[in-house]
Amino acid sequence: MRDLVPHFDVVITNYRPPRLRSWSLDPDSLQQVAPDTVLVYATGYGLTGPYNDRGSFNRITRTTSD
Repeated sequence: MRDLVPHFDVVITNYRPPRLRSWSLDPDSLQQVAPDTVLVYATGYGLTGPYNDRGSFNRITRTTSD
């Protein structure tokens, strides 16, 4: 992924910040690889702060009514 990022204008992800750090895909790491690429992180609780490792998206489930 890090090899591909410099070839894109925009990168969008919704992975949790701890996972991105473990893959070296956090904002600081990617800015070093591709300083001109726009990075968009869709997180429910932000990249920093006390809840950044929590998920904020529910699973999509199918409900039926009888």
